[in-house]
Amino acid sequence: MRPGERVNLGPSTGLPHAMLRPHVLLCLGEEQQEVKAAIDATGATPDRLPAHRHRTFHAVVRDDVLCLDGGLGSPMVEKALWELLRTGDVERLVLVGTAGSLDGFTGDAGVPYLCDPACSLYQNFDAPPEAAWSPTMDVPGMDRVAVVSSDRFYGFSHAVEGAYPAEPGLSESWARHRHDDALVDMEVAAFYHYAERFDRSGGVEYAAIKAAANKVSDLASLPAHSGRTLDAVVAAAWPLLAD
Repeated sequence: MRPGERVNLGPSTGLPHAMLRPHVLLCLGEEQQEVKAAIDATGATPDRLPAHRHRTFHAVVRDDVLCLDGGLGSPMVEKALWELLRTGDVERLVLVGTAGSLDGFTGDAGVPYLCDPACSLYQNFDAPPEAAWSPTMDVPGMDRVAVVSSDRFYGFSHAVEGAYPAEPGLSESWARHRHDDALVDMEVAAFYHYAERFDRSGGVEYAAIKAAANKVSDLASLPAHSGRTLDAVVAAAWPLLAD
């Protein structure tokens, strides 16, 4: 270790520098055992380095790809991407995970889509009105889908029409977007926003790939479908990283 060099990337991930790789698979808000099973299903070879755990973050290296998973929502994106990207060593970054489908979604459940464009509502940064973000990585042959990202898991759903005490702005956002032909998640817009802001080189390739595990009208069904949905998403993302 060089004089003055930190022993890890930072206090949020606690990730040792030895685990950092140019290609990173980031998965937030999923059950850790399902993340492991999805990576195992790719046939990826484990690295000699031991697994890492710190707070909500967990990391392994497989086929020379850093696989980092952690808690849900845009605050976790900010923590992870600042610590990863300020090193200047990351070249390719793919966010994977499950999503809900809005009432107007015309795609197929369980099918991986490249998230493009993504808009942000009620996340941990102030998105300009009507702002939208897109990936910088080319993913040939994968269909694209719009994504609405919000940290309100229950608040951006049909619950706002019932018992959920939504503030007026949230109710208006729900009414404006509920019939969009789009997925809804908690990370994609923040992922694109922070990847753009924190990329020191201007050359990091990044993309988010997600699939619908449940309808936003049926939040309770998410656990029943999340495992196989995550399997499909990780399988679609892995060839972009393990090359």
